[in-house]
Amino acid sequence: MRRVAFACSIALVFGLAPTAFAETVAVTELVKLRAKSAMNVRLVCPEGFEISGDAQLSTSRVPAGFERSEVHFIDGKGGVALLEDAAGVEMTLRNALDEDADASLAMSCAKRESPPVIASATLNPIGSAVLFGPCPPGKAASGAATTVDETAVKTNYKLFKYGTKYLDEMPDGNSAGAPTSIELFAANAIQHVQEVRMATRCVDPAGLETIVQSASTTAGGAFGMFVPIPDGYEFVGTTTAPGATSVFTLMHVWLADGTVSTLPPFAEQGGHSGRVKGLFFDGVDTRPPAKASAKAYVGVLVRRVSAALPQPSVVPVVEFYNAALDHYFITANSKEIGDLDGGVHKGWARTGKSFKAYAVGSTGNTGRRPVCRAYGNPDAGLDSHFYSASPQECVATLTKFKDAWLLEASEVFEMELPDASSGACASSGVPIYRVWNNRADSNHRYTTSIADRDAMVAKGYIKEGYGPQSVTLCALP
Repeated sequence: MRRVAFACSIALVFGLAPTAFAETVAVTELVKLRAKSAMNVRLVCPEGFEISGDAQLSTSRVPAGFERSEVHFIDGKGGVALLEDAAGVEMTLRNALDEDADASLAMSCAKRESPPVIASATLNPIGSAVLFGPCPPGKAASGAATTVDETAVKTNYKLFKYGTKYLDEMPDGNSAGAPTSIELFAANAIQHVQEVRMATRCVDPAGLETIVQSASTTAGGAFGMFVPIPDGYEFVGTTTAPGATSVFTLMHVWLADGTVSTLPPFAEQGGHSGRVKGLFFDGVDTRPPAKASAKAYVGVLVRRVSAALPQPSVVPVVEFYNAALDHYFITANSKEIGDLDGGVHKGWARTGKSFKAYAVGSTGNTGRRPVCRAYGNPDAGLDSHFYSASPQECVATLTKFKDAWLLEASEVFEMELPDASSGACASSGVPIYRVWNNRADSNHRYTTSIADRDAMVAKGYIKEGYGPQSVTLCALP
């Protein structure tokens, strides 16, 4: 089926008004850089907000081919500002690779509750220092912005502290309350004296909880974590502890408008800002193989909010089939369904099969994820669609098959993923099986029926998914 216009609400400017109860929002930008080139990039918080954390640079490559340098802090109108009063940041990004590449930037912004705590240190050549940002009694640390220039200063960690305990000493789960301080380790990588400053934002600790997640890392292997923001909570800040031998390479920020920071809509570039629904972290353990396993940690600070939550919005995902193409297609978009039923796109008919999912922006089970949709470019001999609830798989598909698969939307509906090892869905989840036709005119079918899946496999299709049953998604009952 030829590409169809997908209708969804996307905020395309930095000045997007945040949701009424959101005191912290994220601003994101996807940057495309030519090989061996540089460009100036600016991230600006929405009006009335200030930066509450460093702009996180994420790439899909290790070692990263990007460098961030010449960082300057600006006010909301683009004028020069001090770190402690900044509403935005301007920087130079350099692509050191021999090929074009993408990088994602994400920065948290918050409304000021009190002046930040400023810490500074003078770094002698090849020297190091620890910067400590303790909040005053009755306040909690929510995030910290720094003047670190990554081409000259290396940071081993920037961590929430809970009294005398660090983030990586806390148990997984929500038992950790509000952090009391933030600590930064900075090392000078050049032969010149440098000054480093850190501004720690301090907020009311009422209703704050830290969601702590850890992942075992294997020498030479990749790892990932997903931290959803539960309904009834808002995102406040985050710090990470990759461990001495690991590095976080990608942070995918999922916003309430359906945007995922590493996945802009089809043929569109530009900034986004909005309430955070979840964070995906990818990393790699850089140790040589055959070393003992280690751990990486993520801490996401959230606040319980009192605003009434809307009921979940559930949509049917309807399957269509085109006999001439021998292709299947699914959609939850009412306009697309109407056009297909009405013959706007010739040759398509309902199969009578469907399953249920959450609509874009819905409330629902904690752990649901945005389902991306990519389109197979006809110029590459394709004309099909691909769906995944894993931003990592979406990024990998678009990266591996560059220009062959094009992203139409980073969220077309919301679903849960099965357990990566067993393939099991949560107790009420309905397994969705994905099969691929293994042909040049690539096409996938998504079905709740094992019998249909096995019939497709008998015709030469290949199972794709998690666990022994190759489950790819979990639908609503």
